[in-house]
Amino acid sequence: MAQTPITKAFFLIATIDLSDHLETIDFNQIVEQLEATAMGATTKITKPGLLDGSLKVKLYQDFANGKVDQTISPLLGIAGGTPAIEIRADNGARSVNNPAYTFNGSISAYNPIAGKVGDMQMCEVTIEFATAVTRLTA
Repeated sequence: MAQTPITKAFFLIATIDLSDHLETIDFNQIVEQLEATAMGATTKITKPGLLDGSLKVKLYQDFANGKVDQTISPLLGIAGGTPAIEIRADNGARSVNNPAYTFNGSISAYNPIAGKVGDMQMCEVTIEFATAVTRLTA
């Protein structure tokens, strides 16, 4: 696949497609590095540990029925559970050239009201992994 700019990413949370409100998406998968250096070694040795990571999105805020705030707010805290998440670099169908990443997540941060005078109202959402991430191509 050719290198292309990201212009129409896909963001689905709890079966609600919020792609049309998405400004920024940042998906990080981080492998914990475990110390494995034994006595006498002259080089620090690490081994891969558990996968960790998060998804951070910046959205144009919308308080209308079925939009951003009404989707995100009920998902906060214990009562919100761990909604299903699906993201893709392009909103087209899943394929080998447009893989989807799916997982259940826990919202760890949400700022429903932010901005300065004259700016578009934005909000940021941080979602932590609550299940393993699956990469789908079909």
